[in-house]
Amino acid sequence: MVLANKKDYRLTAGGYNIKSFRMLIIYKGKVVDLKSNSNKLTEKMKFHIKKLEDGNILSFHKIIVIDSKGEDVKLGSLALKIKNNI
Repeated sequence: MVLANKKDYRLTAGGYNIKSFRMLIIYKGKVVDLKSNSNKLTEKMKFHIKKLEDGNILSFHKIIVIDSKGEDVKLGSLALKIKNNI
């Protein structure tokens, strides 16, 4: 499970520490692929997220976490379809 903290834009994954991830956004016919080398959204990621509209796709992929042995583990992707008026 990947959780997002709205206050500081920090991501966690089932108790593991996220080392890095990529965020893919598709909107208005454009694809934006951004990388974070931490467990937080970058300023550029936050900027693009704020512009998302209903029906846009937001995906987290190439998620790398550090397991209890200190080794890198690649997690699967997570895709979200945006709906602003819930």
